[in-house]
Amino acid sequence: MKDNLILLTGKSNTRLAESISNFIGVDLGAMEVFKFANDNTFCKINVNIRRRDVYVIQSTSRPVNDNIMELLIIIDACKRASANNITAVLPYYGYARTDKKDQPRVPITAKLVADLITVAGCQRIICMDLHAEAIQGFFNIPVDHLYATPIFIDYLKELKKNRDNKKVEQSLQAISDMASLPDTPENNIMPAITDAVKCYATVGEIADTLRKVWGEYRQVSVF
Repeated sequence: MKDNLILLTGKSNTRLAESISNFIGVDLGAMEVFKFANDNTFCKINVNIRRRDVYVIQSTSRPVNDNIMELLIIIDACKRASANNITAVLPYYGYARTDKKDQPRVPITAKLVADLITVAGCQRIICMDLHAEAIQGFFNIPVDHLYATPIFIDYLKELKKNRDNKKVEQSLQAISDMASLPDTPENNIMPAITDAVKCYATVGEIADTLRKVWGEYRQVSVF
C-alpha cells in the first residue's frame, strides 16, 4: 500500500506534513511551489505520480486566498500528471463560517471553495472540525470529517486525575465545539460547555464562557 502512496504538501503547514510523513513512514514527494515576480503561483511535482494515490496536505489558513490557490494548482498538476486518486487533506477549511445566506446579496463562500476544489480534480476530502456539519454536503465527492475533541477529552481527564485545575482551565479554551460527539457517559463531560459555546462567535467570547462554565462546574465528577 505504501508503495502506491504519494504525500505532497503546499506551504501552509510544512511541519504538520513532515509529522504526518514521519508517523506513517512515507516520505514527502519532491515538489516545487513558488511565486513568480508577477505574484503568480507555480507548482512542479518532481516525482512520478502516474497511477498513484496522492494525498495533498494543505490547510487553507492565513494567507487564506494564497493557500487556497496553491491547493487548487497542486491538485490540477496532480490531475494532469495522471494520478490515480487525489485526496485533499484540509486540517483547516477556510471560509467555513460563510456557510449560509443569512442576509441579502451575500455569497456562500464555503460552497464556492468546495466547488473550486472539486472542479480542480480532487476526488476525496479529509477535513477536521468543520465549522458546521452541513459543509460536508457542499461537496459532491466523499468527505471524511475527523474530530479532535476525543483527544482533548483524554488529555483533560488525565489533568483532572492529577488535580491540575489550572492546566484544565487553559486547555478548555481550545475546545470550541463538543456537540458532534456521541452521547455516551465517557464523552459527556460538562454538557453546559456545549450549550454555552453555541451562543458565541469569537474565540475570545468562547474562552470567557468556558472559564465561567469551568468555574461553576469545577467539581463535576465525570472528569
